[in-house]
Amino acid sequence: MNYTQLISLVILEHVLAESGSGEPDYNNFLGDPIEDEYQLWESWMLYFQWYVGDWSQCSSTCGASYRYRTVKCTRNDISQNDVYYYPADELIQIDNGNMTWYVLITDDAHCREKKVIDKETCDTPLCTPEWVPEEWSQCDPWCGGMGLRTREIRCMSGSDTEKPMVFSPFMCFNKPRPPVVGMCDNGPCRHMTWEVGDWSKCSSYCGRGRQIRRISCISTYTGHRVIPSYCPQRLRPHDRQTCQGSCEEGSGDNQPVCYDDPSAQYCRLVLKFRLCSHDFYHKMCCVSCRARASYVFMS
Repeated sequence: MNYTQLISLVILEHVLAESGSGEPDYNNFLGDPIEDEYQLWESWMLYFQWYVGDWSQCSSTCGASYRYRTVKCTRNDISQNDVYYYPADELIQIDNGNMTWYVLITDDAHCREKKVIDKETCDTPLCTPEWVPEEWSQCDPWCGGMGLRTREIRCMSGSDTEKPMVFSPFMCFNKPRPPVVGMCDNGPCRHMTWEVGDWSKCSSYCGRGRQIRRISCISTYTGHRVIPSYCPQRLRPHDRQTCQGSCEEGSGDNQPVCYDDPSAQYCRLVLKFRLCSHDFYHKMCCVSCRARASYVFMS
């Protein structure tokens, strides 16, 4: 069966079905195809036709804007009684004012004429520049109570255009400017803990001094350090404490020899006014301060 015979067969089936004359004789029909090919194509085009709907409104009133319409290849042989046998989304209702009928949507390949466009650009003016905000940044800090988030805003020719133009901020001076900083709250931090380091050596090799250690906030998920505000502050360990130097020779690394400077005639006053905690007086009156520290330590 060639293509011309196939088209003739489809048309003949349609004609016989409408006339009620019974089933067509396929053998006789295929042996004697329609001779007038122009008449054949004319009948085919009446059978399968493009349905072209009305244009929609433009997608926007300014900037890049488009309008659309429905273009479908349809069969025009659907009787009113057959409408109920097809899904609603496969039918198109046509109303010319005097009567209403339905056509069946089919494959575009059945329609021989060239398909018309179903989308076109609207001739709309450029949008008036306005402030267009970008997405908010992550809340900082991202947990542990109230924080701040930021975003950028730009003066653009509308946020609904495909290729918006960026203008100088001066062009949007008369428009309300959206905030660039906002408050945020991501709730309490979870799975965070404090990690403590070792105490340092006492700052004084003789007498009262201090020690420090490193305190870090650690994520138990990743094991990485995070900013201290993520950890519960009420559970933060101390990072410094007082200490007492042993005042023993060689107790410190490269400690100088301890003696009272002969030129210092005021070591008694240094002890009286408790000035040994100052490095200058402690160095000038080392023996006196050491003795004082030993007495205080032993008492």
